[in-house]
Amino acid sequence: MDFETQPISRDNIRLFANLIRKNYGIKTIRFPVLEFLERIEELTSNEASYVVDEDETFDKNVMAYIEVFKEQSRYLIHIRESVYVNAYCGKHADIGFIMHEICHYFMIGVLGFCPNENVCYSTKRIPPYKSAEWQAMALCGELMIPYDRCKDKTPKQIYHITKSSKGQIDYFFEKVLNKKSLDFDF
Repeated sequence: MDFETQPISRDNIRLFANLIRKNYGIKTIRFPVLEFLERIEELTSNEASYVVDEDETFDKNVMAYIEVFKEQSRYLIHIRESVYVNAYCGKHADIGFIMHEICHYFMIGVLGFCPNENVCYSTKRIPPYKSAEWQAMALCGELMIPYDRCKDKTPKQIYHITKSSKGQIDYFFEKVLNKKSLDFDF
């Protein structure tokens, strides 16, 4: 489900991604998603935490989601057990699912971009720059595939360096770099 939120441009999301990297001292191209997840309580001053839930508790196409407790300014990321296990086995798409939910925390908990629950995708088409899902996806992409450090790399190089999925890399080439995505072998 998608909700409308405050507008933000990709350029500003990129600036925010750079601030996140600087704030957490991340100097490598690869964002340490799983390491960050394991330390999320410490790194967010106990604002955010996560739990791994049995697959059966999730709707079919839901890999992870964030639960927001507005009154306590707390955020709980729920991760499907198979996604968590696959991420630790190195499956890039599952690493991306986890990072996407961490990015919801950054957008809501840090920037204060609270989704308007009265304007969801089923009642109105939301422009991307106002879409809570697009914003989390864009931030995820900017953190996992940092523009300035990846714009001159091949898809295969990006795949191996960043642990991003083929889908994320295709999006980076087509939508961010405005280049035709190149097929590559894993």
